[in-house]
Amino acid sequence: MGNPALSSVYVSYKHEAESDAVVERLTQACEARGIALIVDKRALRYKDSIGDFMREIGAGGCVIVVLGDSYLTSGYCMFELLEIEKNCAMS
Repeated sequence: MGNPALSSVYVSYKHEAESDAVVERLTQACEARGIALIVDKRALRYKDSIGDFMREIGAGGCVIVVLGDSYLTSGYCMFELLEIEKNCAMS
């Protein structure tokens, strides 16, 4: 089993082909180590609040950010990054 402190890890990324491929590889690598990678496409259900999920990412103990130009120009991604920063500042 993986490190208990890293039993689940969030990922923040811009939905596009290149980032989706990176997230898929991350998912496989994490699962092989017993780490649950929490990705919005799999975690959210119909009518769940994306805003609540984005705040949940910010409060996560471990978050992987897949950073690229499109991430930096996405309002949603910037919101997640600010939530992550707020959590780090409080720790």
